[in-house]
Amino acid sequence: KPTSFELQSTETNPFGVIPVFQLKSESEIEKVVTLQDAVNKLFADMMISSDFATAPLRWYIGNVDPGSIKNSPNLWAWFPSGDGQGQQSSVGQFEATGLSNYSVEMDNIANRMFIITRTPKHYLMMTSANISGEALMAMESPLIKKTKKRQKLFASQWQDVAAFIARLEGVTIDPSTITVLWERPESVQPYTEAQTRQLGVNTGIPLITLLRREGWTESEIEAMQDDKKLQDKAQKTLAQATLATLRTQQEQQNPQEEDAVTGE
Repeated sequence: KPTSFELQSTETNPFGVIPVFQLKSESEIEKVVTLQDAVNKLFADMMISSDFATAPLRWYIGNVDPGSIKNSPNLWAWFPSGDGQGQQSSVGQFEATGLSNYSVEMDNIANRMFIITRTPKHYLMMTSANISGEALMAMESPLIKKTKKRQKLFASQWQDVAAFIARLEGVTIDPSTITVLWERPESVQPYTEAQTRQLGVNTGIPLITLLRREGWTESEIEAMQDDKKLQDKAQKTLAQATLATLRTQQEQQNPQEEDAVTGE
């Protein structure tokens, strides 16, 4: 292990800044380390108990030398009843003990870990089926809130990273003008999302405002508006074509009716 260093050379930093960026936040693991230790202890105890308590254990008390008793499957053992004095011969059985008490307590500790870390239970454990979209949103709400908090915390560092990369390309950009785009942290529930959006529109909130709240960028909103214009134009063209077809059919039918009247 070196105890001293010798300077060999020095170089000028061409970047003007130290290219080190720290993405730091409070540890989520430290909060539940002791609980995880408890789960590990219970699991180890359960494995030990499975060797001794998950099958019946038969016992015998008497004056026979234990070394002379053979024990194997389908083998009968004969024990003398005793000499009539002191402890007489007796046999019995310790019933098998289940391991559910260990698993139940491990589940209880796991639930506490979910609460502390704000992790939805259905991420790691089986839950009831047919959970509604509203229920999923409520279950994920604490984790989503924590995730968005982390996004705000890390955004400034990612802005510095992006500005530094631009500087390497010869472009100077103010980090505060850079926008960090994140994927939506919540689970997407199309049906529930559409219902919520429709309720917002019905109450008078502009659709564009709702889309911005959902995380749509301005370019995505502009693309949606352009698509809407093309759709309206296509529908208008289709309506005009349908109307022209009906008029043509009517014009073709009218001469036949006039000829029929003249013939009469």
